Amino acid sequence: MRPVIYNDVLAAVSVVAGHPPECRATVATALIREADLADAYRQAQGAAHPVFGDGSLVTAALRHGRRGPVSFQCPCGLAAWIAVLEALAARAARRSDQDRICACGGPCGHSIP
Repeated sequence: MRPVIYNDVLAAVSVVAGHPPECRATVATALIREADLADAYRQAQGAAHPVFGDGSLVTAALRHGRRGPVSFQCPCGLAAWIAVLEALAARAARRSDQDRICACGGPCGHSIP
């Protein structure tokens, strides 16, 4: 997946919030998987994936029609934020297990002063 910025997360949260609570974690994980798949395709083929896009999370999210609230003041929206952030954290943990370098340039799991 391409580097994640706020708009990527916001788009994913909107999609996740449009699903029932019991589906949110699965939907968040699926969006991230689609972005990962698209990015691998983009790197191998030099072009965007024909279905999942360019490898960004926002592009993966925008292909889904369901939308829901993204407000922190709405329990549904807040739960969607948590589901997306937990899915991203799980992905980061898996990648750090593989000795990847985090976006800040250091090894994942280090402490930042």
